[in-house]
Amino acid sequence: MWFAAGPASLLLFGAACTLAQAPTPKDTEQWTPVPAVVTPGATSAAAPSDAIVLFDGKGLDQWVSAKDKSPAKWTVADGALTVSKQAGNIEPRRSFRNYQLHLEWRVPENVTGSGQGRGNSGVFPQATARSRPQHA
Repeated sequence: MWFAAGPASLLLFGAACTLAQAPTPKDTEQWTPVPAVVTPGATSAAAPSDAIVLFDGKGLDQWVSAKDKSPAKWTVADGALTVSKQAGNIEPRRSFRNYQLHLEWRVPENVTGSGQGRGNSGVFPQATARSRPQHA
């Protein structure tokens, strides 16, 4: 195996090829579409200007049952959403592909039990119908 190099060419295995100039940002960067400016919320508790709020502490109108797409039947009280094991998993009414997720999570103060009985099993971003865990 041999090669010989000159200032602007490379000879490798007997084949000559010219080295291209290094790319410039305009050759490799994507300049359009220009993303919209996102304005932060007025307070630390407020959503940014481009946010789609899926839970506002008041209702489940943005959520459906993962099983049959009927209205979600989890419990909303005092601004918190609580799992209903009998109702099963829920998912957003809308589908999303490219997103940033802001999640506020709380676990029970006194965790008891074992396995799934210890609390909520989690959030499943990008879950598909085949990959979604089902509560028993």
